[in-house]
Amino acid sequence: GISAAAAAAAAFLVSTSVAPAPAFAATVAAQQAYEGITMALVNSTNDLVNGKSSDVAGWLTQASAWNETKSMYSPKTQGRSFLMVTKLIAYLKNSFATLDSLSDFNPADPPYNAEKTKEWLGFAQGFTDGTLSGQESRDAFAKATWGNYDKSAKLNRIGLCAFGDTPGTKYLGVNCDGY
Repeated sequence: GISAAAAAAAAFLVSTSVAPAPAFAATVAAQQAYEGITMALVNSTNDLVNGKSSDVAGWLTQASAWNETKSMYSPKTQGRSFLMVTKLIAYLKNSFATLDSLSDFNPADPPYNAEKTKEWLGFAQGFTDGTLSGQESRDAFAKATWGNYDKSAKLNRIGLCAFGDTPGTKYLGVNCDGY
């Protein structure tokens, strides 16, 4: 027969190889749900930015509900998507807050930088659906998280100019006078 040690080892292997499957399936399902919910928000944002919709209140509701996805995404494989979409939402929410009324929204004269917003939308979509990957993904992420700062804004200059003029600040065209 089988020794007690061999039987215990076999029982251990079976228990560890079978038990994680439901947890793994739940994780995959959550990540797929994150992708679906996020792409729906990206598509709604795209419609709003490109003038196919003017329902800012509906978009704000959808964006607020999207915050529930923070427990669904995989930081390893979907982290850039989550960060980019979070940044895009915050930027647009702050921009819409400058309107006297949400009904004042005019896609032809938006309260946000349309060029930057469209670029970030492309990044959010690419990070979420996987069309941005490898070096292209790294370059886009670096550009979105660093290269789009308003180099003249005081708050950005304080952080960027912590060490005075450096080759990096000169390359970026940041004026560190007075910081």
